[in-house]
This record gives sequence, C-alpha cells and structure tokens, in this order.
Amino acid sequence: MACIDVLILGHSFVKRADRYMDNQNIINFNMLSPYHSVSLLGKSGAHALDIMHLFHQRTSTPHMVVIDVGTNDLTNSHIPIHVLALQVYNMARRMINNYGVLQVVILEVLPRTSWGRHGASPQFNARVTRYNSMLKSMVFQNKDFPVSFWYHKGLPSSIETIILDGVHLTDFGISRYIRSIRRVILKCSRSIRRLG
Repeated sequence: MACIDVLILGHSFVKRADRYMDNQNIINFNMLSPYHSVSLLGKSGAHALDIMHLFHQRTSTPHMVVIDVGTNDLTNSHIPIHVLALQVYNMARRMINNYGVLQVVILEVLPRTSWGRHGASPQFNARVTRYNSMLKSMVFQNKDFPVSFWYHKGLPSSIETIILDGVHLTDFGISRYIRSIRRVILKCSRSIRRLG
C-alpha cells in the first residue's frame, strides 16, 4: 500500500497536539504525505467510553489507530483498574475485528504531578502504573493480534519539567509527545506494509 492512513484518538493531549502542530506549521507529523496521512480527533476530558464515538466521526477507515485515553478515568478511584484496561483493550480489538483497522496502538497513560490545578495524589500515579502494566500484559498475552502498547520513552521520568498544571504538557512536552507518536507510527507502518 502506498499511503498508510493513521487516526489518533484521545483526550486533551491529542487536541492540544493538533493545535500545537497547526501553530508550528507542522504538517502530517513531518512525515511525507505520499506514505502517511495522519488525522487527529481529540476531545478535552475524554474518557474511555468516548473513544468509539470519536472513532465513528472518522471520514474513512484508517489502517492504523492510535489511542490515548485513561487518565481521566483513572482519577475516579471507584473504577476498577482491570475493568478499565480490559475496556480499552477490547475497543482496540473491536476496531480490528469489526471495522477493518489493521493495527491499533494504545499509548501509556502518563503520571501527573502532585502540584497544579489538575495535580493528583500518589495513589493516582500508582493506579496509572498498574493500568499501564495490565494493558501491556494483555497485549503481550495476545501478541499475535495487531494491538500494541507504547511507552513514551523519557516522558514519565521528566514529568516534573514538562507539565504545566498537574496534567497538561508544556509546549516542550507536547513536542516530545508528538515525536514519540511519530516514532510509533513509523515503527508500526513497517508491519502494516508487510501485510499490504
């Protein structure tokens, strides 16, 4: 296949990344358009249950979907972590089984700082760690299925310097987030091209 269509779905990180790239005049994640076509659909405050609704707003069926969700769900301590992880994983499977998507990538949830308007308790960050581990484990147990889990290299360890208000990324943080997504798109594109 000549061009891989990529759809990125998620909460405010996705929305802010889209706006940042507009402002910086970054087109298509700085990837050549004959080979990749990337669109973003983000919703501030999005929860896991919003993802399929966002997916249905797409204009065509993408080859690859990248999902960034979970941080807003994890702030509710009444939601069991394993239930949320399974819900997100099953959505990814549904996109592949029912809608013809070839690859789904689930992004890790980043920790929050203890300070700032959207700061969180240490318990929140412990929930984030368990959620990420559960999702990674589900992906590993079904490694022949085209769902991947992606850790943002270097972002969690530098969270104190790239966070604005407890949760949202600074411009520098957004630029690193965008580079991380670009890396996973390029990595997964190789296996999609082998399928095509």
